[in-house]
Amino acid sequence: MNILLFLLLAIKPEGFFEYQGEIFDLKTKSQYVGYGKLNLTLRERISSTYFRTDLVYTSYHGKTQYDLTDFMPEYGLPPIPFTYNSRLYFRNAFLRIRISPLTFQLGRQQIGWGTGYAFNPTNVFQKKSILDPSYELDGVDALRMFLDIAGSFDVDLLYIPENSID
Repeated sequence: MNILLFLLLAIKPEGFFEYQGEIFDLKTKSQYVGYGKLNLTLRERISSTYFRTDLVYTSYHGKTQYDLTDFMPEYGLPPIPFTYNSRLYFRNAFLRIRISPLTFQLGRQQIGWGTGYAFNPTNVFQKKSILDPSYELDGVDALRMFLDIAGSFDVDLLYIPENSID
C-alpha cells in the first residue's frame, strides 16, 4: 500500500471533471439528459522513458435509452434502439522508450491522421461516432516505432493486433 501511495504522489496525478446536462422536448414531453465525466491522468518522464495513462469514468443521467426513429422523418422504419451506458475505461495507457534515432511506444495510444470533426476518411484507426463526435478519442492497442531519419523526415511503423480496432 505504501508503494502504491508513493507511486501516485511521485507521478503527480492530474485530471478534470466535466458535467453537461440539458432538458429537451421529445414527443411533447420534457426529458432531462446529462453526463458526468471524470478523467484521471498519470504521466511521468524519466530520462528517455515516458509513461502515460488516462483513466476515464463516464456516468450518464436522466434519459439514456432512445429510439432513433424519434429523431428522423416518418418513413415507417422499425424501431432503432440506442442506449448510453456508463463506463470505466483506459483511454490511453502506454510506455514510450527512446533510443536515438528509434522511439518505441507500446500500449493503448492515439493513432490518427487528419482533423475532421465528425467524419474523417483518413483516420482508419479511431472512428468517431456521429451520435457523439466528442473531441476525445479512445486509444488503440498497438506497438509503434518511430525512426528519425533526417531533419523533419521520419518513418512511423505500426503493429496493431487483430480485433483491436472497432
